[in-house]
Amino acid sequence: WNCASGSCTAVLGENLPDSMCCAASPDGAWLVSGHLDGSLRLWDAKTYAMIAEFDTDLGAVMACAVSQDGCRFLAGGSEGSLVLWNAFPIQAISQTPPQNAEILSCDLDPQCLYAVTGGADGSVVLWSIGSSLTRAASWDTPAPVHCCRFSPDGQRILTAHSDGSLRLFIISNNKEGLSVMAHDYEALSCAFSPDGTQLVSGGMDGLV
Repeated sequence: WNCASGSCTAVLGENLPDSMCCAASPDGAWLVSGHLDGSLRLWDAKTYAMIAEFDTDLGAVMACAVSQDGCRFLAGGSEGSLVLWNAFPIQAISQTPPQNAEILSCDLDPQCLYAVTGGADGSVVLWSIGSSLTRAASWDTPAPVHCCRFSPDGQRILTAHSDGSLRLFIISNNKEGLSVMAHDYEALSCAFSPDGTQLVSGGMDGLV
């Protein structure tokens, strides 16, 4: 999509399995899409050509994210697992064991030291990235987590929930710093402003 005109620039694929999530590299060079059949696809954002297509053992791929340096990407799915890949060449680096609930959302911190996942069971889990993905912290919330995002400084995590709430978690003390009912219906998406001072959310009530 063209940000200025709002017009469609290109359709990258047709007759594909349902697309459940997508993410772009920070330099705008490539995109990743996750699909209902458990496949991932990488796309060239300049030529609109498919770079790669491969299957995963994630179940339906519900969430994906790209690192700030554009060298890695993350995906989680309905089987409750999370996998981190090198982008070029494509190679799995580490994977979590299956969790108790499907992963609905995920994100990578700016330094690619941590990953975060939001689960259908309301769990928010912080993962330390090394040779494996190791659970570093977790928080239980009362509603499924549709979206999770790191702050620009990587010190906070913002989440959007099916009960309409937004929650802010402080990594340094493992505490919940804020909880507000932002929407009358499900909160589906959230983000920080580039300077980290403002939050934005979108919900099923039609509000932003």
